[in-house]
Amino acid sequence: MKWCNGTVADKIKITGGALSNLEVTYKGYKLRPSIEFDQGRYVPRLTIIDTDGIERVYEVPGTAASTDAAFQAAIEYGMKEVDRLG
Repeated sequence: MKWCNGTVADKIKITGGALSNLEVTYKGYKLRPSIEFDQGRYVPRLTIIDTDGIERVYEVPGTAASTDAAFQAAIEYGMKEVDRLG
């Protein structure tokens, strides 16, 4: 993905072959983005699974014009949230 620059790519592990089952591991937390199409925009949501297996679902602020942008927003939001929780 274009948004995985060297700095971010060094910190995450991406698994799953398609965007629909993408999972990113960041600092031991699993980030699972999901996208919903609503009124011509893509709405990112995110499930964060902590190291104890507890799942939390987040509404990511804003919308995006493409699925790539929505997934990027969800992952970036998740990384900030993990840093905050950490």
